[in-house]
Amino acid sequence: MDLMLAVIARFGSPALAKGCANYLLLGERHSQAPFMAINYLAGQDPKVARAEKWVRSNIARDFTIGDVAAAVALAPRTFARRLESICGVSPIQFVQRIRIETARSLLETTRLSVEEIAGKVGYAEPSTLRRLIRRETRHSPRHFRSGG
Repeated sequence: MDLMLAVIARFGSPALAKGCANYLLLGERHSQAPFMAINYLAGQDPKVARAEKWVRSNIARDFTIGDVAAAVALAPRTFARRLESICGVSPIQFVQRIRIETARSLLETTRLSVEEIAGKVGYAEPSTLRRLIRRETRHSPRHFRSGG
C-alpha cells in the first residue's frame, strides 16, 4: 500500500494520495524516509539533488546550512521546508546522514582510522562521528570494518 500511495503522490499529487488512503481506510501513512538512502530521496527534487551533490563536494569543510541553501538558490527556510517534504529530515539531519553514509563507506572500504575519517567527512572531533554513527545505525564504527 505504501508503494501504491508513493506512486500516486509522485505522478498525481500528495493530496490525491492522501485522498486514496482515506478512501481505502488506510489511515495516516508514516514516511519511510528515515530508512531510505538520502541520495534516492534527494533525486526526487532537482534543488535537493543539487544540495546533496554540493554537500558531498564540500563534505570535509566547515559550512552552514545557509551555505547549502545559497548554493542551490533557496532561502534557508524554503530549503528546510523542501527537505522536510522530500526527505522527511531537517537540513542538519540531511547533512549528517550524508556525512555518516560517507564515513560508513570509508570504514567499509579503507583502513583509515576513525580520526582520519572524521576529518574527511567534516567532523573536528572523532567522538562526534562515533556518537552519530552509533545513534543512526545502532552499531559502533568497528562494526563496519571489513569482516567486522
